[in-house]
Parts: sequence; structure tokens; C-alpha cells
Amino acid sequence: MSLNGIFKSMNEVLTFNRKRFLTTEDKTLNNLFIRTLIEEVAFEDAIDPMWVIDIEGFNAYRFIAINRTFTTITGWQKDQVIGQSMEKVIPPTSHDLVREKYNEAINTGQIVDYIEESIHPAGIKYGHIRVIPLKNADGKIKQLLGIAHDITDKTLLEDKLVRERDRKSKEITA
Repeated sequence: MSLNGIFKSMNEVLTFNRKRFLTTEDKTLNNLFIRTLIEEVAFEDAIDPMWVIDIEGFNAYRFIAINRTFTTITGWQKDQVIGQSMEKVIPPTSHDLVREKYNEAINTGQIVDYIEESIHPAGIKYGHIRVIPLKNADGKIKQLLGIAHDITDKTLLEDKLVRERDRKSKEITA
């Protein structure tokens, strides 16, 4: 749903609410509806790639949601990712690192940050990854929210600068 669609829906709800007296249950459902719309916009329209992973067991992870930016940055389409195991989407060179960081988030209950290089249909990407454990109503971690800040351009520029510095250093010492 687009941002305009969300605001139109929210406006319809607010207009409807002004026309009638709301019970406490109505207000609760209304607030839940508005919160859900806002969360959907925050996820779908985020500038960074985002995904949600179901934890199916030890080292068993399955994608259940990705946002539009995920598809733009990685080149993966939703139907290629949703419902797939981590191993089908994450490149084999990253499996051990991703499992390690996912397990760390699960075991500590804390947000875990790391840098990852991975190969996707859109090419090699570098990302600052943040893994956030999501708890269910019982307080158990059942899902992980992933957010990747694309640092590909920055990383490639830094590599280029290092190569240039090394080249100049060799010229000076030669």
C-alpha cells in the first residue's frame, strides 16, 4: 500500500469515527488498524532493505517478509524469497556468518550488528546488517527482523582510495 493509500485509509477511518460514537472496543480496533497501517508503511517504504525471518529451529530460518527496497538492492523478487530457507537466498559464502549472528541475537535477546559482503542477482553488495530479535506474546524470540544499510558505494570508494594510496606510496619509495 502506498503512502497516499495509507493516508486515504486513515482519513476514511477518522471521518467515520467523527460520525458516530465509538465504544472502547471500537477505539481499540481503530487504533490497532491505524498502527498496522503505519507499521506497513514503515516496513514497505523504508529506505533500507528489510526482511523478517521465522525461526524454525536451531540454524533453521525462513523468510516470511521482505520490503520493496530489498528487491531493488538485491535483485531478488518477493516470490523468489518469501517462504524460502535462508540457504536458498543468502549466498553460501555468507551462511556461517549469518547463522552465527542470527544465533547471537536469539541467544542474547539483543540487537546484533555486523558487516557482510554478499553476492545477489544485482551483484556484489556490502551491507551494515542489523538483526533485531522479535518476541511473541509469551516473550519468546520467534522471529528476526533484518535491516541492511547498503554501504556498497562507500566500500568500493574506500577500496579505490586504498589502492591509489598504495600506488602513490610505491611511486614515492621507488
